[in-house]
Amino acid sequence: MLTVIVPFRLESSRFPNKAISLFKSKALLTHALSLANKISNNVILTSPHTDFLKVRSIIKSENYES
Repeated sequence: MLTVIVPFRLESSRFPNKAISLFKSKALLTHALSLANKISNNVILTSPHTDFLKVRSIIKSENYES
């Protein structure tokens, strides 16, 4: 079984909050998770704990498990 790991962090120096920036009305993180789910049913999202708390509502609104 293939596992896809999607890392993200919000405190980037070059593009802060990139993961929650919108592209075509969806957060970039949502696009990444959608593509990862096309590749594998086993997707792991990694982030610092405080960053995950900020995007938890986005993840739940897209019906991803947390």
